[in-house]
Amino acid sequence: FMARKKFLSKAKKQEEIVKDHVFATYSMLDEKRYSDPSLANRLCFLLRQLSRKFRYKLPRHMKKTYCPNCKVVFTPGKNTRVRVRKNKVIYFCSECNTYTRYPYKPSRK
Repeated sequence: FMARKKFLSKAKKQEEIVKDHVFATYSMLDEKRYSDPSLANRLCFLLRQLSRKFRYKLPRHMKKTYCPNCKVVFTPGKNTRVRVRKNKVIYFCSECNTYTRYPYKPSRK
C-alpha cells in the first residue's frame, strides 16, 4: 500500500488564503489607525468586504475595532471615548454619537 497524500479541499485552501488576507489587512489597519485615519477606514471597509464575500467570520477582537453603527475605526483619544463601568466596556463614537457596550469580566486575584 502506498501512503495517501493529504490534499486540502478547495474550500479549506480558500479559507486559509482569506484568513491570511484578513490578518494582513488588520495588521495594516492597526498600524495606520493613528497616523492615517482615512486609510484605516478604507482598510476596515475592505476587511468587512472580504469577510462577507468569502463568508469568513471575523474574530471578536477585529469586530470591536470599528463602530457597528457608522463603521468608522475606533481610535481612542481621537474619535472614541472608552469607559469601564459595572462589568462592561463602553465605547462612545464621536462620529455618530452612539454608545457601544461590550461585556467585561474583571480578573480575580
